[in-house]
Amino acid sequence: MESEISFVAKREPGLLPVASPDLESAAKNFHHVLDQDPKHSGALASLGRVEFEQKHYAEASDLLQRAIANDDSLREAHYYLGLTYARMGRTPESDQELRKATQLDHQEAEKHRTTFKINSGPPVPDAASGRQ
Repeated sequence: MESEISFVAKREPGLLPVASPDLESAAKNFHHVLDQDPKHSGALASLGRVEFEQKHYAEASDLLQRAIANDDSLREAHYYLGLTYARMGRTPESDQELRKATQLDHQEAEKHRTTFKINSGPPVPDAASGRQ
């Protein structure tokens, strides 16, 4: 039977949830995904987040950089890399990564607004006033 994390990894290539109450179990799950697909950007980024939460900043930096190298659109990877760099005292790199995360966040929000507008269709006229 396929594990839940494997199922999620196959259908969601982005950042995987760190749902486990203990980070050691979460790390084990992400390593399992990486054993199957060493370049899985979501698992790399998620494991990087786990390393960040455990204050293993050098490991977090390496994993997050690898995730971004595979998929530059991972907003969360840029965000956690920015936080990691900040904790490591690398302010210019931190600022750059946090700006990139913010840029990706704005792009995602705009994409959702555009999708909402397309799905909403044209405005419906107000029957009482005749206005749209």
